[in-house]
Amino acid sequence: MRQPGTLPPLLLVILLLMCSGIPASASIASTLQQLAAKAMSFSSKPKNSPYPPRPPPRPPRPPPAVVVAAEILNQTSDPKEVSAIRAFLNDQRILRNKTLALPKGSKAWAPILKVNSTGYPLEPNPLRLANCINERYVPKNMTWQRAMSDDLAAVAIAGVWWSGKQRNVPVTLVTQSSVDRLPQLYSQCRSWKGPLSAVVYLGLQQEHADPLTEENLSLIKRAATHVTDFFADVERDESACKLDIMLAYEVFVERKAMLLYPINVLRNYARLQARTPLVALVDVDMLMSSALYEDLVSGKGFSTMLMEKARAKTAFVLPAFETYGQTYEAAALADLLASRDKQFMIDSVAKDIAGPFDSKRFAQGHNWTLFDRWYKADKEYKVMYGHRYEPWVVVDRSVAPWHDVRFRGYGQNKIVHIAHMNATGYDYVVLPHAFIIHRAHQHTSVRLRLVASKTVYDTAKAMRQPVDKQSIYGHTKMLFDNAQFWMAQGVFKPVLDPATASCRGKLSWWKT
Repeated sequence: MRQPGTLPPLLLVILLLMCSGIPASASIASTLQQLAAKAMSFSSKPKNSPYPPRPPPRPPRPPPAVVVAAEILNQTSDPKEVSAIRAFLNDQRILRNKTLALPKGSKAWAPILKVNSTGYPLEPNPLRLANCINERYVPKNMTWQRAMSDDLAAVAIAGVWWSGKQRNVPVTLVTQSSVDRLPQLYSQCRSWKGPLSAVVYLGLQQEHADPLTEENLSLIKRAATHVTDFFADVERDESACKLDIMLAYEVFVERKAMLLYPINVLRNYARLQARTPLVALVDVDMLMSSALYEDLVSGKGFSTMLMEKARAKTAFVLPAFETYGQTYEAAALADLLASRDKQFMIDSVAKDIAGPFDSKRFAQGHNWTLFDRWYKADKEYKVMYGHRYEPWVVVDRSVAPWHDVRFRGYGQNKIVHIAHMNATGYDYVVLPHAFIIHRAHQHTSVRLRLVASKTVYDTAKAMRQPVDKQSIYGHTKMLFDNAQFWMAQGVFKPVLDPATASCRGKLSWWKT
């Protein structure tokens, strides 16, 4: 490879032939030898030549955004994502020596495993929850085009497991994940001793939505076995959370559409399952610091204050942090920091091994939390809402708006929920001791596709080309822009899935 600042070989030979002074009568062999010697002498001159190096070549013009958008849109499958989940469910090391025995006091319903120990009809009851959701389930031949037309996800429940532990705190962590993220859920559960309501999800693909194929019934059975064993492990661990968990599934007839994870449907289902006055709306990769649980059980009126203010439309902000380094190192550090106090977190930020969440990529998402103030705070403080602010919050279970289920996949789904709370008159108050911390993990291919889709969208906007509103990012951006318009008019209402709309008026713990 030619070094920067040297001449191309062909040009070098031409120059040497013009000025070498080699006699015309010289033989071809001797001429070549003399030219080679001069070439070596010329090209080996010191690199601190008075002549500046040639500038690097200009990067090629990017292809038209609409072309790139079409390439992303026309991807017919996501084999890495689907195969990863199948590999998890088929891992014989995990399935070996499994037992379906559940600890005493817990409740479970998983018909595919012939498990039914719910104490029905005693209330509250997990079977009533599953039946209420499934009564509203109508199988759909879901395709990409139907999803992009805002045809709502059809998500059914295959099983539900409720803890028998007694944890008398008024806050339930509410979360969701795909079934292969159970290890992340376990880490979250270990960071929080209180109630945790989770929905784990399995996407299935077959030619028609109904009936389920034998292969997909087998996948559901394997997933239910994993969840049963996972639940039993958590239930036996007294240092872990009080876990209530549902297994949900959705059927697609087009493989590409499986990218569209129904995140807000799952968030609503998890919230339906919660039975405490307050809920902490968090994602599965966020660990809860020990401070919140300690404050709740301290008996100093902290719980009463939270409940009273939350009923009056206060969202309590959990300052969010992340750790730096390689994935496994950062995850281990997050596990450590979640078990320590606020001062330890402040010291870690000072040493630059941790910092405010996403501050280097998307500062506006969390900078409104005012971290410099939090480091010194000993009391709650109010902050202003800012455009695209998206903190994780503790809110009243019954008062807070529900999530808009038109938002699928990744992007805008939490931002629009926080913006809606602001539009309905919510105050944002930062808790002074509690915090959450991101537990690092490998990015999914869905997340990477969102980043690519956003790049295409932004490029099209910059080049004043038509944007692709049928891409992952383009569609959610359109939904968000429309939602903001209607919020400004004071008439925005999130679209709910049929189960949430119906069950919140039927379940016993939602009637009180």
